[in-house]
Amino acid sequence: MNRSALILILVVLAPLALSIPILAPPVTVVYPTELIPWPLSTAPAPTTPGGTFYALLKAPENVGGFTAELVGLLHSYRLVVESSSWGGEYWNLTLRVPGEVEPGLYDLRIGYGGVLFTQPRSVWVHVEHPETLVIAHLTDVHYSLNPEKFQEIMNELNFLGVDMAVITGDCADKGSNEREVKGFYEALRTARFPTYVLPGNHDHVGGITNYVRYIGPTNYTVDLGFAMLVTMNTGKEGFAEMGQIKWAARMLGSRPPDYFKILAFHHPIFQYTTNATGGWQDLEKLGQYMYSNWASKPNNTRELLKAIQETGVDLILAGHIHRDEVFILNQKHYFIVTTTAGGPTPPGMPNGYRLITLRWNGTSYIIENLRFGRAPLTSKPHSIEAGKLLVKYGPTNDGSSEAVTVILRNRWPIEAMGRLTVLVSARRGVDEYRLFGEGPELSYIGSTESYHVFTADVRLAPGDSYRFTLATTEDLTPPLIRNVDIKVVMVGPIVGIQLSAEIGDEGWGVENATLLYKKGRKQAEWSRIVLEKGDKGYSANIEGLQRNMTVTLKIVATDYALNTAESPTYIVEIGKNTATITTLAPTTTTTTTTTTTTTTTTATTTTTTTGVTTPTTTTTHTPPETTTTTPARPIQPLPRPETTIMIVVAVIIIIALLWLALRHRKR
Repeated sequence: MNRSALILILVVLAPLALSIPILAPPVTVVYPTELIPWPLSTAPAPTTPGGTFYALLKAPENVGGFTAELVGLLHSYRLVVESSSWGGEYWNLTLRVPGEVEPGLYDLRIGYGGVLFTQPRSVWVHVEHPETLVIAHLTDVHYSLNPEKFQEIMNELNFLGVDMAVITGDCADKGSNEREVKGFYEALRTARFPTYVLPGNHDHVGGITNYVRYIGPTNYTVDLGFAMLVTMNTGKEGFAEMGQIKWAARMLGSRPPDYFKILAFHHPIFQYTTNATGGWQDLEKLGQYMYSNWASKPNNTRELLKAIQETGVDLILAGHIHRDEVFILNQKHYFIVTTTAGGPTPPGMPNGYRLITLRWNGTSYIIENLRFGRAPLTSKPHSIEAGKLLVKYGPTNDGSSEAVTVILRNRWPIEAMGRLTVLVSARRGVDEYRLFGEGPELSYIGSTESYHVFTADVRLAPGDSYRFTLATTEDLTPPLIRNVDIKVVMVGPIVGIQLSAEIGDEGWGVENATLLYKKGRKQAEWSRIVLEKGDKGYSANIEGLQRNMTVTLKIVATDYALNTAESPTYIVEIGKNTATITTLAPTTTTTTTTTTTTTTTTATTTTTTTGVTTPTTTTTHTPPETTTTTPARPIQPLPRPETTIMIVVAVIIIIALLWLALRHRKR
């Protein structure tokens, strides 16, 4: 290649090369169970002040000098590494807890050579024998179907101060959906109590890989100190294999019969509420009460019942059937199923959870209560309906915000007692924070470099409520709604509207955003859809539309100070193959005066309209109507950017090669 040809190629390719970002090295994903596979936030190690526990650490064989500490809400404690041994893939560490450690749930931090690894909320320090112990039983979360409901339950249980929770499977609706499994794991991290999790059949959908990466082993055993917990995996088929049953029998038999024992798995053996007598030796007599999956495997069921009865298992927790059931065998073994924490429910059975109270009688624990209220077990539901006791924090309660709003409401028929813990940012001094609204007296208990911690013990009579904000300044500014994007989708008989918007607030944060819409010009009342908040803003879909229909819509947003903002009103005229969008300015407002700028672009059978709402003054004003009407014009979708770059590079290279070939031929 001669000099002129090389110069030409460089001249042509240089601008293109400069326009392509330098490729970053591939990001290595480290899953929660990868570096410290035990203990886990989904299976914390129980211990007592002055006690020991073991941990596994994935590290090279030639390292040493391990350090370990417990990190709590306000305090951290250095652990003594009593022993360390290389096991071929992991280091086995025996760690001793100082005697002065306050009971609670802690992060475990392990280090060597200046490198630190953390497993959040994975060590549970408790007193040896609590007088009473409250266990929350959750099941069938189906996280993607109702993530808000699961967060409601976490907030309620934090407030009530439960001692621990067992979650008996179907954490995800589809186990193959990594984003859903990760979402469940992240939501679980807001719990300030130890959580023990096991899989259900939905967690196996598409494989169990995501579950193992984010949540952990599918079966395990934990000696809680006051009780033994054994979890099993009933898989997709709905029963445990014989080998796993024999393993569980050995674990349960390793503790004396008077030791309180809990066995947990997803598919229940019995599916009805009743008292029955009998057992593994006359299994046929119990057949009428059995769930079909276990009934189809009588040998497995007989072996498991034998283990339960001979080792003295007190509490057997399960889920799967999405309703409340308590089957009591021989007045000794309690087989408990609880309503779903987020999945679909039968009529009359709300989403919820169960609280099981154990009482120490001097030698062992006995079951004192396993139902809500005083109704008999035959009166369902006897679990607790999620949301009746509302405990809400906004916009977050992790110490990152300079304003945290707390909303409490008791719709129980009985008094609710609990503790609030509020974390606000340490970017501002403790003395700068004030309480806005009606609330209990908050006590400052300490600070870290990142946040200040305030608490309050609260008693709520039936019907009582609180709403208050801990902040440094009052919020008088409404939210800002901008970049409203409306797309009309027409695919065969399916017609719908996809809407997205950016909604922000400079004060206490956005509490809610609602899409109001009317189908046709005769509909009097607005229909409502709560906009879903995602990484790129808020969005909602209107479905069930028809061609040749008019849809009127607008967005209303409210912040935690109860300031309200409203977008322009949009009139969407859906034709046979095209759509027209008209933008109307708001007619009245009691919180803001708005200036509206409207631009329109087109896409295939859609019109996209962007409205920008800018708050100015607090007044009542009626601006003139502004209308922009543009018919939709179908165009072809643009190729993806990476595809475009590849095509351009290929074309330039071909042209350069052809030019060189011609030059060479002329010679």
